[in-house]
Amino acid sequence: MGLCIQEIFINETEGCRFGESDIYETSYQNIGKLYRSLIKEHGKCTGKMYREPHDKQIGWVFLKKDKYENSKEFYLKSTWVMVYAKKPTISTKTYPYPFK
Repeated sequence: MGLCIQEIFINETEGCRFGESDIYETSYQNIGKLYRSLIKEHGKCTGKMYREPHDKQIGWVFLKKDKYENSKEFYLKSTWVMVYAKKPTISTKTYPYPFK
């Protein structure tokens, strides 16, 4: 069973959120390998995501230059990736984050 992720997509050029993925299982069981694959897909890591109140890391923020689908112009795309040890269910009271 691989680690699960959810992605949130933001157009930093226009300052708007334009989509998010459902939580889905990846083929990676190792957090380091997952991180390296996300860099290849989403660009440079610009920060980490934390969950309050204990400031526990739950993911990363990536940034890359991307092309609009309907034109030849480019924009800065920020992708916020939350990582889960397993896919949360409705009955799950806490989210199983893999970070220590």
